[in-house]
This record gives sequence, C-alpha cells and structure tokens, in this order.
Amino acid sequence: MNPSDTSGQWIGKIYNAEDGNTYVGSFTIYDANTAQLKACVLGGLVCKQQMWTRTAAPSNETPTSGAVLPSKVVSLKKAGGTFVVPVQINGAITLDFTVDSGAKRC
Repeated sequence: MNPSDTSGQWIGKIYNAEDGNTYVGSFTIYDANTAQLKACVLGGLVCKQQMWTRTAAPSNETPTSGAVLPSKVVSLKKAGGTFVVPVQINGAITLDFTVDSGAKRC
C-alpha cells in the first residue's frame, strides 16, 4: 500500500488468504487506537470493511510510548514471489502474513 492524499490513509491492494483473491482497498488510521481496513470489488461498488480497535495490554505489561517489542527470528516460507510469515497472536491464534517487498526481478 502507498500513502494517499488523505492524512492517515494508505491505499493499494489487499490479499485475502481465505479465498486467494486480491482486492483494491484502503487502510485508514483514525487515532492511536482505531483503524479501518476496507476492500472493494466492481470498481468500488461492493465493499467490505473492518474496524480495528487496539486491545488493552495484558495486565503484566506496561505499555510505553515508543515501546520496542522483543525481536524474534522467524522462518519465512516462500509462496510464489512473496514470503509468508506465521504469526501467533496472544498465544491462541496463528495467522500467516504475506510479506511482499514490491521488488520485481529484472
């Protein structure tokens, strides 16, 4: 995605791993705790959106401004021209994130 003319908004393509399709979409950051992901088809006639809200940190953690998360080495799985990174969220859900640098082989 690339920044748009609208402050806090990024526009570009969104890949849906569930159906294997890529959609035109946007990611808009409203404030420090709220963002919206929106994907459309048919030139923007049919859209779906999700509001994302930051959850509270676990009680044993104290969030700080500019906090740096602990680094961890992960294995990338090659999937065509991109890489997939398995990410575990809250120790309960594992999702595969697609990493694409946008670089093209010449």
